[in-house]
Amino acid sequence: SRGSYAEYGKQWYQRRVRGQLVNATAEQVEKMRDAVRVFFLNKGVDPVNGLKRDDWVEANRVFAEAERERERRGEPSLIAMLSNAYYDVLDDDGDGTDDDDELKTKMKAFAV
Repeated sequence: SRGSYAEYGKQWYQRRVRGQLVNATAEQVEKMRDAVRVFFLNKGVDPVNGLKRDDWVEANRVFAEAERERERRGEPSLIAMLSNAYYDVLDDDGDGTDDDDELKTKMKAFAV
């Protein structure tokens, strides 16, 4: 069965962060979880019912158009918000640079 965004975030945190795979603060993790929620809500993914596969491509196309419109209006990009939140969680030493070890950690964190 499908879980909620909150459940997914809690499971990810328990497996990856509390398991000491990354050294993120609770605030960084919460910011990332919020970014994931906002990002996928804006893609049209319902927190309970999800998004049907048949609608996924169209949802991505519409989201891309909305991102361009946000950029045109000088509004923050949701892609940048999510990317920065993930980066902050996984930038282990906080130096603002991804090195080989941190990239390996990212791959492990997301089971890639």
